[in-house]
Amino acid sequence: MLRKNENKFFYLLIYLLILFYAYFLKFTIIFLSLSFIFGIHYTFKYGGYFFILLYFLIFIHLFILNYFLSNLNPNQNYQHQGEVIKSYSKSCLVKEEQNFYFVIFSDYCTDLIPHTIISFNCYYYPIEQEYNSFNFLLLTNHAVYYGYSDYYQIEEYAHQSFRNLIYLKLVNRKQIYNQLSLLFLYKKETIYNQDLANLFQNLGISFLIIISGFHILLIIKINNFWLKKIIKKDLIKNLILFLLTTYYLYFFYFPITGIKSLIDYFCKQNKKIKKGNFNSIALTGLFFLTYNPYSALNSGLILSFLISFAYKFFHQIKIKNNLYKFVILNIFIFMISFPFVINWSGNINLLSPLICIILNPIIKITYFILFFSIFFPFSWDIVTYGFIPLLSLLFLLKDFKILLYYNSFNFYQIIIYQQLIWIIILFEKKIFDI
Repeated sequence: MLRKNENKFFYLLIYLLILFYAYFLKFTIIFLSLSFIFGIHYTFKYGGYFFILLYFLIFIHLFILNYFLSNLNPNQNYQHQGEVIKSYSKSCLVKEEQNFYFVIFSDYCTDLIPHTIISFNCYYYPIEQEYNSFNFLLLTNHAVYYGYSDYYQIEEYAHQSFRNLIYLKLVNRKQIYNQLSLLFLYKKETIYNQDLANLFQNLGISFLIIISGFHILLIIKINNFWLKKIIKKDLIKNLILFLLTTYYLYFFYFPITGIKSLIDYFCKQNKKIKKGNFNSIALTGLFFLTYNPYSALNSGLILSFLISFAYKFFHQIKIKNNLYKFVILNIFIFMISFPFVINWSGNINLLSPLICIILNPIIKITYFILFFSIFFPFSWDIVTYGFIPLLSLLFLLKDFKILLYYNSFNFYQIIIYQQLIWIIILFEKKIFDI
């Protein structure tokens, strides 16, 4: 039985997510009925007006977003010029005439960084009314039009900041250090690290890179370690730590999983919030849902949260043998990530839980090495030798796979699948708690 107010933010997040998906899927009667039931239940059980406040913030925000997105007048010209807002490996989000468009290129565009002005040729098309990962990616970025372009031309480069200089220096070199940094820290594939990215994908462990905010968490822990030595007041220490970590987020172009790690860490500093095992991660989820309701459609972010909840949940299970506990955890993480990896890759390696157990410590060491060296380009050639263990293991494991191919999971299948997995996890906890 839960004590009063324990994990109340967790239940608030669950309620609001259910309402969001009912609203998004246009189950109007279910949405209105559950809004009333959840509101009454949460208010009477936990007190206060937190549910009502967040309910109106999220759904008024969502209503306004939908209104603007449905009334966009796209630029119908073939020639375009716009500002890059966010870039991926072969695509980018462009701001043109105050509207956002998603542009897909035929080749890598890793030299594009935010605030770069580019020109390109394409026609824009509206997204179709389908619940798939591509549409969700666009909606997460507040874009409902996309286009295909064979090339682009940089008209004006972004300002010369330290972070831009470091990033472009990484992009313009073929060395293994540069390619690992782009893959691990910036989550970007290039023509030079494509083979390495494919190897992670074939081994079924690409999610370890895609959803990882470990480098941000590492930054928090290292800075917290030395700040505790010189600053005794927690308020001042946390303020400085927050400012330092925010700079690192800025340096890495604000990775969404890094923002998640930052918010989760600082939520845990509050003793009342810390009493509930899931409160800090739930409050982090509520922040994303309030700031951008469509973030609940971001598959990478969803998987990151599911795995975070799994870690916290398994921490409570009474298994004395830590190795056995770690193995069980990796198996369940594999099961949780299964539909997401299938949708990203088209296949999954059934041996990936075992590979995760082997590679996880080496990957964390790799993040550690990259973190300490990324700001010092003169050290990159020397530091490259520190990646020998990772590259050696990857080479040895490259044929260690049993691939299962599947077309894709649709939105409804993923929801049903995750419910079944979490029922199994809850049943597993009950067995070990007996």
